[in-house]
Amino acid sequence: MLNYQGIGKENIRYFSEDNADLDNNGKTDDIFGIPSAKNLEDAISWAKDADTLVLYITDHGGKETFRMSVSENLNVSDLAKWLNKSQSEKSKDIIFVYDACNSGTFLAPLSGVSSPRILMTSTEGAQDAYFIAQGMVSFSGFFWTEIFRGSTVTSAFDSAQKSVKDIVKVQIPAMNSNGIPTEKIIGNGTERKGDMPVIENIPDSTKIRVRITDADGVGRVWAVMKPANSIQTGSGSTVTDLPSADLLPTGNGEYSADYNSFGSGEMVIYARDNLGNTSVMPVIGGSSLRRKAIIVSGTGASALKNADAACNALKLQWYSDTDIIFLAPPDSQVSCKKPDNEANSANLKNALADMQNIQDVTIYMTGAGSSGYFRINSKENLAVSSLKQWLDALQIPGKVVVIYDADYSASFAASAGGKDRIFIASADQMAFSGDNISFSAFFWNSVGNGASVKKAFTDAKNALGFLSIVTPQITDSSSIAASYYIGNGIKMADAVAITPDITLGGQTSSPIWLEDTAGNIVQAYAMITKP
Repeated sequence: MLNYQGIGKENIRYFSEDNADLDNNGKTDDIFGIPSAKNLEDAISWAKDADTLVLYITDHGGKETFRMSVSENLNVSDLAKWLNKSQSEKSKDIIFVYDACNSGTFLAPLSGVSSPRILMTSTEGAQDAYFIAQGMVSFSGFFWTEIFRGSTVTSAFDSAQKSVKDIVKVQIPAMNSNGIPTEKIIGNGTERKGDMPVIENIPDSTKIRVRITDADGVGRVWAVMKPANSIQTGSGSTVTDLPSADLLPTGNGEYSADYNSFGSGEMVIYARDNLGNTSVMPVIGGSSLRRKAIIVSGTGASALKNADAACNALKLQWYSDTDIIFLAPPDSQVSCKKPDNEANSANLKNALADMQNIQDVTIYMTGAGSSGYFRINSKENLAVSSLKQWLDALQIPGKVVVIYDADYSASFAASAGGKDRIFIASADQMAFSGDNISFSAFFWNSVGNGASVKKAFTDAKNALGFLSIVTPQITDSSSIAASYYIGNGIKMADAVAITPDITLGGQTSSPIWLEDTAGNIVQAYAMITKP
């Protein structure tokens, strides 16, 4: 984008962990160095004689911090000091573009100066940032495409802000401009306009169908599902994928895809031509049926904690409070939502009976158990035969997923599984749970990050692999778990990396490590087991 607008590589300091050949000249001479606070400070100093300084940063963000690398965070106070120094040495325009979660928290600390600045962040305050379709659907993708087309900075921001808000209700890009004209451009402002694609919706009860008209040639047409309501994940992890599907050409300028690629709600159609011009059109469509979940917290010290984690994971996948029925002991306090009712057999039976006119249902039970029974409360055991009867009575078009985390939970597999259901058990005998380490903790963490049911199961099983006495099990009669998602399969970027498994062969010590994150690390722990 910058090269096309007349800014050569000799006037760019590009920092990245990947040493790529960006201009395809056969040489890896485009990356100036790795991201670090020192390198950024030196680059700002290097540009002290410039008339205009453009600073673009993107990756994981925290509140007033930016993750430079696995071992270093950049604080906004340091960045403000370097920018102030640069503008005090020589008057210059600064254009700052920051795309990451919580990027809006940089606005106030970098504002309040008399020097000319345009500050743009992909979020307002502490919001999550979305990077969808390999970044094509993101604030950065829309903004830099407009700069490539020769738009002014303000016009590019306005276009990117509208495009992001059209699909992500909970991400609102923000801008603060001081002392720089609205017609400011980046580089030469060379126009590469062309006509925008024209999208015409073709009503169809079974397919997404549109007609595209564009003299410059159609490059790609795709649809992305919008959040059904304004659910803010609050995870601090970049959202990297939403439910989406390419629309394929069918002739006469028409493009289509099946509705079953999506769940329910509103989708957005994107059409991009061969010049990079992108048009957007919201469409109401897809199934009107909702996904529902029932969470049952029985007895046991970790049950309520597991249930709360499950509820929060479901919300990351766009389940609303009304989509989740939470059964728990009386007066239970959890962070996700107020429990709907007491955990007992009658309330579970009624909740399942009420599952009418829905797409699919997930049932999660956690607590104490024995062979063939779930201790649903301190006075009552739920027999697997009763659960089977209630599940068999369900009449819904979609799937039923049952996750059961308790001692001897696998004893439910033969009865609760089958019938085109996915059944997951945490243990074939005594289940393991210690502090934050349990099957449920790992399983729901993966679900919240957008893993399929099979991958979430595998992640949890592998995480507990050091416990030879515990064997989680999955029953998947239709072999769909690998491609089936609880919720919408919204994917979060991995923000934390940890030491891999270590087996000591006679040593008495070994280093363990945890990569730095943009946010505050609340707790770090290690599990050490005897051979």
